[in-house]
Amino acid sequence: MDQLSAAFGRMIHSFFAVIFGLLKTVFLILLAALLVALLFFFTRYKINPFRMTSEQLRTAEIGCKYFDLFRWLLVDFLEREKHRGEFSEYGFTF
Repeated sequence: MDQLSAAFGRMIHSFFAVIFGLLKTVFLILLAALLVALLFFFTRYKINPFRMTSEQLRTAEIGCKYFDLFRWLLVDFLEREKHRGEFSEYGFTF
């Protein structure tokens, strides 16, 4: 019985090792693609990520709709203090 459980345990372990190895590879590829896209965004549109302002982001002319979406997400993030409590009368807690 011990031999059977040991063999079954090795089989299950090798199966999960392959699955987790594939998931790790996919995750690392997606992470690398995200970092390359962010690097391309900041270099293509000449935006310094350490000194960016919302006005600088508003005046940037961005043609790609996904980078434009990212720009407005950054503007919303930089102006989050201006909109604090905006939905408090509706019970939202943003």
